[in-house]
Amino acid sequence: MGSVMSTESIHDYLLRRLNDLKGHHNRMAEETGVGQATVSRIFAGQAMPRLDTAQLLLNWIAAHDRAAARAQRGPRSARRVAHAGGARVNGARA
Repeated sequence: MGSVMSTESIHDYLLRRLNDLKGHHNRMAEETGVGQATVSRIFAGQAMPRLDTAQLLLNWIAAHDRAAARAQRGPRSARRVAHAGGARVNGARA
């Protein structure tokens, strides 16, 4: 499957993801060091983020998405057992 190039701008992507993550803005601000007021102004369309600010927010969003995907897959040991067909659990025969 080939990659598809998106025509969505980085700014539009950031605004869309900020909308998706409405309940996380305070945590995002705290963990990135970007002021909460700045995140709010960007979300409201009242400010255009500087490149370094956009990069911090986009990195946080990517990390959030990876963590959410891991949580959805479940614990690592459960995947290992399912992959092994239940024959081994943490290296020992079941």
